Amino acid sequence: MSRYFIDRPIFAYVLAVMVVIAGLLSLRSLPIAQFPAIAPPAVSITANYPGADAQTLENTTTQIIEQQMKGIDHLRYFSSSSSSAGSVITTIRLSRVGVACSIPKAGRRSASGITRPRKLMT
Repeated sequence: MSRYFIDRPIFAYVLAVMVVIAGLLSLRSLPIAQFPAIAPPAVSITANYPGADAQTLENTTTQIIEQQMKGIDHLRYFSSSSSSAGSVITTIRLSRVGVACSIPKAGRRSASGITRPRKLMT
């Protein structure tokens, strides 16, 4: 059978192009609603503390958030980064859609007991 296509390469090219075109045309009729979500849902937590260094942010903010996040159902993984400019970014990846609403409010307290960051009025 392969000998037939080796002897007739133009026929093989035309047949291959026809198969590709048929696949592209049938792509429009596929039920996209039945496909699963490709990227897992993600939640990003950002905190800014001007004047704080990365080690202080790690000890007072990032560790508390990470400890609270370990108990979330369907948690796939999370990553955190603290910068010396005074910002913390924690990204949480979940394995199911619709779980993001059940994330506890861990960012409302800190290690020193302050419930919310205070702004200085000038």
